[in-house]
Formats: sequence, C-alpha cells, structure tokens
Amino acid sequence: MFLASFGVGAFLYFATLVLRDIKKYQKLKKYKSFVRSQAVRAGIITMIMACVTTFALSAMLRVPIKATLLNVFVELSLNGVACADQAAFVSAFEATSANASCPALPNCGYATYEDLCQAVQYAPMVRALTDDTFDVNLSILASWLIISILILGTGRARANDGYSHLLSPHMLVAMVLGLVSLVMTLFSFMRLLLIVLRLSVPRPAPYFDRTGLMNKYELPLTCYGDCVSIWFYGKNVALLLLILFVLNFDFILKTVLLKLRDPSEVQKEQLEEAIKELRRQGWDDDAPSFYFIPADWVRACGSESLPRMQTLHKDGHLTKIKIPLASAFREPAFCGGGIMANILFVSHRWEDKNKPDGDGEQLKAIKAYLEAHPDIKWVWFDYSSMPQKVDGVDTRTPEDKAEFQLMLAAITDMYLTAHVLILLDGSSASRFWPLMEAWCSMQTVTSDGLRPAKEGERRYTIKCIHTATDKHDGEGLVDKVSTKTPDEMFDHLKKPDIDVTNKKDKETILPKILEIVRHVVDTIGGAAVPEKEANSTHDIKPDEFGNVISLGNELRTPSEKLLPPMQQ
Repeated sequence: MFLASFGVGAFLYFATLVLRDIKKYQKLKKYKSFVRSQAVRAGIITMIMACVTTFALSAMLRVPIKATLLNVFVELSLNGVACADQAAFVSAFEATSANASCPALPNCGYATYEDLCQAVQYAPMVRALTDDTFDVNLSILASWLIISILILGTGRARANDGYSHLLSPHMLVAMVLGLVSLVMTLFSFMRLLLIVLRLSVPRPAPYFDRTGLMNKYELPLTCYGDCVSIWFYGKNVALLLLILFVLNFDFILKTVLLKLRDPSEVQKEQLEEAIKELRRQGWDDDAPSFYFIPADWVRACGSESLPRMQTLHKDGHLTKIKIPLASAFREPAFCGGGIMANILFVSHRWEDKNKPDGDGEQLKAIKAYLEAHPDIKWVWFDYSSMPQKVDGVDTRTPEDKAEFQLMLAAITDMYLTAHVLILLDGSSASRFWPLMEAWCSMQTVTSDGLRPAKEGERRYTIKCIHTATDKHDGEGLVDKVSTKTPDEMFDHLKKPDIDVTNKKDKETILPKILEIVRHVVDTIGGAAVPEKEANSTHDIKPDEFGNVISLGNELRTPSEKLLPPMQQ
C-alpha cells in the first residue's frame, strides 16, 4: 500500500513538472496548438490500441478462460498432464485451487471434458497473448508520452540550440535503452500475431494427447513459470522507469545539487537562467514588452480596485505589447501620433505593501481620466501589469521574476515617452518611484538627450487624491523635479529620506539615471530611419509565442483602423 501511494505521488509530481515545462516552452498560442495536436495523436493512438486489443480478443474468445482460473490452468498445463489420461487429468485438476472455484464439476463449467482439457492446454498461450497485448499497447502509449510529450513538448529536442540537449550523453543512453525496448516490443508484437493465428485454428482431439504441448510445439520461443514475470515486469516496469530516469538525469542531478547549495545562490542562478531563456524567446532590450489592460475594460471595471496582474492574466484581460524604443523616442505621446499616443502609464504610491489602492480612490481617478480621454486604448498600472507577490508571499516563478526584472529595467523609457497620469497624495513627494516617474514624465527626449518639457510637449496629468492639493502638492511636485538634470535628480533620489519599499529598486534604477542621456542619444541615433519609413504604419501582429507585437510607429488593434491621435 505504501509503495502504491508513493508511486502515485511520484507520478503526479513528475506529471506536474512536465506540464509546467510544456507550458513554459510552448507559451500561449503554441501551447493551445500543441494541446490540439496531442489530442489528435491521442485519438489515433487510442484507435490503434483498440485494434490491437480487438484482434487479440478475437482469438481469445475461441478458448474462453476466466481471469481467476488462468494462472491455475497455466500451472496445470505445464505439469505435463495429457488429455488422453482423463483420470490422471481430473486427479491433478482436483488438487488445484481451480476445483473449488468452478461452478460445475467435473468440467468446471465447460460443456465437455475435452473443452476443459483444451482450455487448460491452451492457457499458457492465452496468458502469453494477454501479456503481449498489454505489452504492445503500453509500448505504444509510452512511446507517445516520452517522444511527443516529454522530449518534443518540453523542448528537449529543438533546432534553435542545434539539438545539443538531444545529443547529450544521457539522452544518447536513453535512446539506446529505447532501442532495446523497441526490439522487445517487436518480439511481443510478432508473437501476438503468431498466437492469434494458432489460437484461431481448431485442433483435433488427439492433438492434445501429447505432453509438453506448449514448450515443444506451440510456443518454443517463450519462457514459462517465473521467467514470465521477470520478462513482463523487467520490460514494462524496470526498463521504462530506467528510460525515464536517464531522460531526466540532468534534471535529477540539478535538483539534488540545488538542495545542497545556498538557497539565495540558487534563486539568483535560476533568475539568470530565466532571463537568458526569455532573451532566447525573443525579448529585446531595444523593444521591451509590457502587459497592458484594455482601457475599455478599465472603464467598465466593477471592482473597488484593479486586480492583481496574475488574476488579469489568468482571465485573459491582459495584452502583451512590444514597444520599439526608437519609435517611442522619435515620436513621444505629445506628438499626437506614434506608438505611444494611445497608451497611458499610471504613476502612484502603494498605500499598502500588498495592495496599492486600498479604498479604490486610485481606480476612480483612472476612470475619470479615461472618460475625459476616450482615445486612450491601453493602460499600464504596475500592480496589474507586472507579476506580483500574493499577500506578501512570493509565489512567482523564476520566469515571472525574470520578466518583472526585464520590465523594471525598461520602465523609465516608458515614462519618458507615454502619457502619464500622476496620482499624487500627501506623501508622494518623499517616495522614490512617484518622484522618479514624475520627473521622467516632465522631460522630453531629444537627439541630444533630455530637457524639461515645454508646455506644448506636456504628457503628464496630475490628479491629487486623499490629502493632497493642487496648490501645495501639485505645483510643489512640478517645482521640485521638472527642471532637474539627470545628475541633480540622481542626487535627490539617493537621499536617505527618499523612501522605497524595495531597497533593491534604488540599486537598479539610480545608475540608469546617470546613463539616461547616453541611452537616449544612442537609441535615437543608432536606430534612425528615413522620414518616410518613420511615418509608416503597421498592424499589431501576434508573435510566435502568441503575444501582440507592435511594429512601426502607430498602435492598432487587428480589427481597428489607425487610432486617432491623443487629444490634449
């Protein structure tokens, strides 16, 4: 019982890991396509297995033997009792456990003694046919699960890395073991075909008068007794488990080593590997991707505050859009066109470490802004657009954390170019992120770097909430940060009285302020395009992972015409 429970638990754990790897590798649109293709393959495999089973049963029905009597009949058959000596046969039969379970004596429910004796003589062949049917069907099922699901589905065999993982030593060993399993399965299949033919042909009564009928005449290449169990469990249990172990040897070894290492180092390594994987999948620092909430959904939102990102993502309310920085820098939101014209970024203070909008005032302000600006199509709100902790518990996967970190590193570029709604409360002026975002929103990118935005270049809107007032807090914020140079802003934000919830955010973002001028100049200069191309437009199209990518300077949904420019 314990071993069975352990086996079921291990299987469920392993299946969960495989499913997670498949989702990670296949991504959104490809994952759905992958599931559909596997459903088709599962249907085909089911039909093949049904055909094999039906073919085997067609022969078994000619020699019906109850499952409870099969092993007893096999043992009796291999004892060398012939049908010619009825008295000896009956005596041997009555000494077995089959005698007590037979519904009618002396023929155990069979019409005649000859039928009973033939069933006993054929019992080894019937059991071999049963084992072969199970063996072939299990091999078909295991081949599909291992090759199509475990290897191809999880990306163990992929062309973009030159099939390097597929050709690793442990995978080659697994292939050799798989070849051994294939040869054994072919033997079982050929024997199945042979047995069906032999069982389907009636034998005259004198044929069963000979002893040693099975091992001499009918199944000369078949082992009997304990050998049957060794063959059956050796191939169908031990060999398959060995193949699974070898296939996952790298994962098992990595897991064991991780348990022996410092958890912080492990998490750091996992994060670095996840970032590398995201880059392999298409993340581009010059065109970062962000999750946006459709503005119409926000306008119609009936909850008190915007939900957490994971909830919106699960419910399908987020759209991932790639923002080419060169296009955003050349045409910021105030230009009235371009990729940033219809995107709103919200700057706000987190009122609680687990929930930024405790009483819903922030959502009310966002809705009011959207009602006044109907041309806004997409909204970015950090709590709803980046993977978050759940009630203080970090349940994010390494992939979530990697995506969070890459987005965080590019967030200043968004506040430098998009429309920004600043939700200002009485304590925002002493908070790192509200000050940083406000300063970015009050700057204009140029070919020479940054300068304070002129009135006609204004992209920000300040909405005072809670105890903040326009005169004291709103104007004070503008006076405090709008005209600061990057060096001055760096000195201001690094002060100890500028608070931030996550101290690492300062370490990540502050150096970028000192490099921001060079970054802007390099991005604009390094990606300059002819004026004709800069004014061209393209549709949003899904990438290979099912995400929406904006190409060019204008942002359009697949079913819309070009969106009108933002009305200031």
